[in-house]
Amino acid sequence: VVSLPITNEASDHWMVTIAPNAVYECMVTTATATFERCGTSVITQNIPMHINIPLPFAIRFNLMESLLTPMSDPAAETPFSKPTTSTFALTVYYDDGFEVTTYASMDGVTYTTPSAECATVDNAADTITIVAGASCATVSVSVEVVIGSKTFTATDTADVTRLAKVTTFIDAHPTGTQDIVALYHLPCNASAFERGVLRSVGTLLNGEERTVTSYMSYASLNTGVATISSGVIVPVKS
Repeated sequence: VVSLPITNEASDHWMVTIAPNAVYECMVTTATATFERCGTSVITQNIPMHINIPLPFAIRFNLMESLLTPMSDPAAETPFSKPTTSTFALTVYYDDGFEVTTYASMDGVTYTTPSAECATVDNAADTITIVAGASCATVSVSVEVVIGSKTFTATDTADVTRLAKVTTFIDAHPTGTQDIVALYHLPCNASAFERGVLRSVGTLLNGEERTVTSYMSYASLNTGVATISSGVIVPVKS
C-alpha cells in the first residue's frame, strides 16, 4: 500500500507508517498476517485497519528566491550573481496542529506559471527558471495541492531584474578626486598631462550597483590623443 508502508522493526513487532498524503479510510483486506512454523504457513488472517488521520485545512507556498534574473544575463554573473532558478517551499497544515514543511515534492502537487513567455516550470525538479532574453518585471508561480478530496491553491511572485547599464568614470591618478571631467597640463611640465584611472559601475533594473572595472576591457578610439594602459588613460604629450 503506497500510503501504508509496513516494516519489521524488530524480531518481536512490526510497524505501520502513515504517509503525509494518506487518506481517511477503512482497510479490511489490504494487510495480511501469516503465522508460520518450520517454514510452513499455519494460518493467514486479514488485519483490519482504520486510518483516522487529521485533515489538512491550509497551505503556505513560497518561492525561495525573491529576486531572479534571466539565464545568460550579466546580472547572473559576478559581481551581481543573481539566481536564474528558484526552488519552492510548501507547507501543509492539519487540524490537529501538525504541519508538513517538506510537501513541495509530494504526489498531488502541480506547479504552473502564467508567465510562460518569461519562465519555465519544472514539476520534476520543483523549480522555476527565467528564460534567456525575458523582459518581464515579475514572475508568478501557482501551486495546486490535492490531498484526498481536498484541493488547495496558492500563488507567489518574485521580481525579475537585469543589467540596465554600465557607466564608466575617470578618476584622478593614482588617487584622488573621482569622476573628473578633464585632464590638465602638469604645472611642472607644460608638455605633459595628468593621467586618469577608468572605473566602471554596473546598474541593475532594481537600482543595485556594483563596480565592474575588473571585468571590463578598455581601448582608445584616438591613440593620437591618448592611449589606455591597464585601465589608465595616458594622454599623448603635446
